[in-house]
Amino acid sequence: MEHYKAIQKQKYLKYQLNKQREKYKNTLPSYSDDEITDIINNKYIERIELFYKKYNLNDKELNNCDDCDLGNIIRVREKDEINGYNYLRMLKNFDLNGFKNIKFRERIDLFNVRRINKFIKEKSNYKYVSKKRFYNYEGIVSNFDGNWNIENMIEMLENKGLQKLAVPKTIFDMLLEEDPGVYAIEIMTNDLINLNRSYCIVDDFPCEGELLNIPLEVCNQLRLKSEFNNFSIRLVKPKKGERVKLKCLINRDDIFNDIKVQMTQEISKLSILSLNQIISIRSDKEDIYVPFLVKELYPSNIIDITNIDLEIDFDICEDYENPLDSLFIYSNMEV
Repeated sequence: MEHYKAIQKQKYLKYQLNKQREKYKNTLPSYSDDEITDIINNKYIERIELFYKKYNLNDKELNNCDDCDLGNIIRVREKDEINGYNYLRMLKNFDLNGFKNIKFRERIDLFNVRRINKFIKEKSNYKYVSKKRFYNYEGIVSNFDGNWNIENMIEMLENKGLQKLAVPKTIFDMLLEEDPGVYAIEIMTNDLINLNRSYCIVDDFPCEGELLNIPLEVCNQLRLKSEFNNFSIRLVKPKKGERVKLKCLINRDDIFNDIKVQMTQEISKLSILSLNQIISIRSDKEDIYVPFLVKELYPSNIIDITNIDLEIDFDICEDYENPLDSLFIYSNMEV
């Protein structure tokens, strides 16, 4: 009787194997019967499923999540928690801290680093021809105590978007070693809360010591609402620009005879444009500067605009009449 049961069991197992082999043939048509049998016997499919269940976080509930569009969330396992972070926050974390998680500062394994970097690359528009590592410096901002005032607005309008930074000798010497071309200094606050970035061209001479004198325009682009004195900077080489969309911060049709001519003349004096930068165009009809916000750029959020035919589009204007008032209101907006 036992012998009969053993024979029946073998027949059943063989039947199950043949049935499973036929099923896998549809999925793995290029594999031979022996290869499929080996896959079944070694339970490779089951192992892959277990691996996927372990590392796939999309079907798991988040313990904590940044407040942003769900399509911009990267899921990360941190010890026993699964947390969701804005991809820009994770990008900044990688830039400042290396491949470590945000909450516990523990190193992330290679598989997840690749997964996260792939997500960031697909989403982020911060693209460069080349980039160096970040350096941390203390910085001061003249005439800014954390509260924007009309004098600040006048200074920014008169600077017309020319953002220039004197950098420490370490960064300056790094620039001198590069091939000729247009380079920029990327500036961030040294925290993981403010996700904005600003860009300056390098001043003709390095600063004395290692204390940065941060331009007002950088504070505006970083959307600072309080005094801040700790910054991270690095040298980057921007991609050549192709297209820019500008938003005029006032809504008047009586301040330019030919806005395209004035725009071309003023922009030609700049070498870079970056996202959320304020540039100002002098009116050819009266003695005022008109502020424009850089809303979109292609192919990157920072572009080299020298010696190119830049396509310029315009967004809907803000509904203000006075340039100072409009810039003051924009600077004090909560973002």
